Amino acid sequence: MQAAAEHDLGVALWRRFFFNRQQADLDEAVTALRRAVALTPAGAADYPVCVSGLAVALRTRFEHARVRRDLDEAVTLSHTAATLDPSHPRMPILQSNLGQVLQTLFDHTAAPEDLAQAEAASRAALAATPPDDPERPEMLRILSATLCRQFELHGDRKTLDEAIIGARESARLASAVNPAAQLTALVQLASQLHRRYDLTHSPEDLDHAIDAERQTMADPRDPDRPGRLSNLSASLQARFELLDHIEDLDEAVEKAREAVATLPAVYDDRTTVLHRLATTLFARYLHSRQPTDLNEAIVAGADAVQAGTEDAAGQADLHIRLEFHAAGPFRAFGRSGRH
Repeated sequence: MQAAAEHDLGVALWRRFFFNRQQADLDEAVTALRRAVALTPAGAADYPVCVSGLAVALRTRFEHARVRRDLDEAVTLSHTAATLDPSHPRMPILQSNLGQVLQTLFDHTAAPEDLAQAEAASRAALAATPPDDPERPEMLRILSATLCRQFELHGDRKTLDEAIIGARESARLASAVNPAAQLTALVQLASQLHRRYDLTHSPEDLDHAIDAERQTMADPRDPDRPGRLSNLSASLQARFELLDHIEDLDEAVEKAREAVATLPAVYDDRTTVLHRLATTLFARYLHSRQPTDLNEAIVAGADAVQAGTEDAAGQADLHIRLEFHAAGPFRAFGRSGRH
């Protein structure tokens, strides 16, 4: 019972970290999960799950604090958990966790073999998951994310297409069983559709990305709602630049304003959201020449700089771009400004 209590405490602390972003919660989660592993006999059915849970927490702490030993230990533990008992009933989840840790390792090392192993583990996890399993949407999403990295590494369009199919299916399946998983899949789907749009300039991909981003607005309590509104604003502005439909630009301004209005007192990407409003207003000023848009863009731009989260180059770029209003219809302003 003590091991189970330690494990459950660790998982609860790990989950709370995603709401409050407090390092102390992660540290306490790792400590509790270590105790759970120590208290669980190596031959017990719960042992691989406890080991994998500790690996997940260490991976999260690495992504937050960037201490390499956390990642190294997470990789070792994930391999251990996934190989202790090939017939373990939770093997798909253990393999999926291994795939995610190896994907994080690739993000740190850029070693192709790490990504290849991540893909292999994620494919094995998906293949072992029944079609009606509530975990299947997440297995699809994780494989999709790995495939997208493979596309970024090798440039194979077919890999990106497979990633998009997986993310779309993940969102569809999750809609019936897990709204939070559906949200994550929709965000991923929109991002991948934008990557393909950058290759093909297909209006259909951009339309589908916007549709996916609209669906991410379903939960008004979403803590990252300002960022999602900001992304939708950027997409609408991109479609305006493609098709020259002023209603898209007007909606882009509306969504950017809403994003700023919903910013909490503390928000990691505050500067990005404010910069998006400045960018969109300035684009509309270039189209309509309304001084009120220019004035509001300058105020939002100044607020973005004041927020203090951009690097010096980004701040200088913002000032330079806002001075281009005298140079005519500089329509490329803010094309790639996505959250």
